[in-house]
Amino acid sequence: MIATVAFSAHACGDTAWKGEDVTISIKDSSNEVIASAVYDFASDPMQFTSGTATLELAYAIGQYWRASDQIETKSTSMVVQKGATPNGNAVASVGDARGGANIADSDAERYAQLALSWQLSHDRSAVSGLYDIPTTQLFSRKYGMEVDGKTQQYRDIYAQYLTLRASWPKAVLAWAADYSYYTRYGHEADYYVLLSGEEFGSVADARAWCSDNGFGENDCMAVQIN
Repeated sequence: MIATVAFSAHACGDTAWKGEDVTISIKDSSNEVIASAVYDFASDPMQFTSGTATLELAYAIGQYWRASDQIETKSTSMVVQKGATPNGNAVASVGDARGGANIADSDAERYAQLALSWQLSHDRSAVSGLYDIPTTQLFSRKYGMEVDGKTQQYRDIYAQYLTLRASWPKAVLAWAADYSYYTRYGHEADYYVLLSGEEFGSVADARAWCSDNGFGENDCMAVQIN
């Protein structure tokens, strides 16, 4: 995600600011952090002109927790904090957008958990619109489960959500336990599911879509929720 940020600091005048290890976070209207990374301006200063500067910042997956097309930019705010501790090296810049390092794992985990809760609430209406319509499920994930040898944490689940949604922008997130399709046989359903949001005329068509789009049989399945 690329954020174009306008900075204003009259004391900077026409100088170059050389702040080192600076956390720049973006918050939504509810004051929830939706992006955060640690940037270093010591070797590549931010140039102010008449006390203002405009800079593009790149936030990689794992550094932002809201799909970019769902961010209401007019209601966002920015927080700048010096003296941060980078978590690893900065990610590569993207064109003119400067890359930053990760924040602490504990903070990223908390923001990812909040982001998943926000997404469930945001997508609930769209999921309801899929009732009794064949669609496809792109993943099911539970905190603590093992997937490909990795124990899933909230930030892993959210990163997978963002990655798949980038390819399938109709995708919606649901909590399986809220839907009888997943609970009808008495199985535990305390996990997240990602639905493609695509609508099909039959379950067979939905299965064919999985195959046609290169998904393995364990990665994509036809569902008809209710």
